[in-house]
Amino acid sequence: MSSKTKYAALAVFLVVVIAFAAFSYRSLSDNEAGLNETETAADITDIYGTESAVNAAKGSEPAANFTVYDGNMKEVRLSDFKGKPVVVNFWATWCIYCVREFPQFEDAYRRYGDRVNFVMVDLTDNYRETMDSAKDFIRKNDYTFPVYFDMKNSAGTAYNISSIPVSLFIDAGGNIVDTHVGAMSETMLDSYLVKLTGG
Repeated sequence: MSSKTKYAALAVFLVVVIAFAAFSYRSLSDNEAGLNETETAADITDIYGTESAVNAAKGSEPAANFTVYDGNMKEVRLSDFKGKPVVVNFWATWCIYCVREFPQFEDAYRRYGDRVNFVMVDLTDNYRETMDSAKDFIRKNDYTFPVYFDMKNSAGTAYNISSIPVSLFIDAGGNIVDTHVGAMSETMLDSYLVKLTGG
């Protein structure tokens, strides 16, 4: 093999290595910057969750505790809500699917808010999402459900959240009875709540 051929082959090899490194760096940066929206094949064909987009817990399992903050920066723990069923929803304003299901959650909160604690957890990374931007979004849209801010990634880490929206349905004893990945229709959310409350 001539020197020119060797150098040409080496140059091609280096271009491939650099391209791979750039791609890997970009993927890692995206993951560190914030969560990606849930865009599985099931979400694309039916964002309201076909069976493949619903992950029902096998039996019930104890809900992992976490600490978030209310709008006044007061610490709130998931365990504070024990004794009453809880719906935890992980969301962010930049998540299209999260925003789409908010009207369903608002309606559900108005109907079930006296029997179920709604814990709407904003994934506040201070990069794509800040407390101020999230509060402004909630205020402009007149949502009244309780909003909490995951300022230290306590909730996201507790449940290994890598895509949103994700909703947890927790019974009065603090056990997860259902988990839903992806946006929900009003009918689907209502079916979870009926199951959670017993009617």
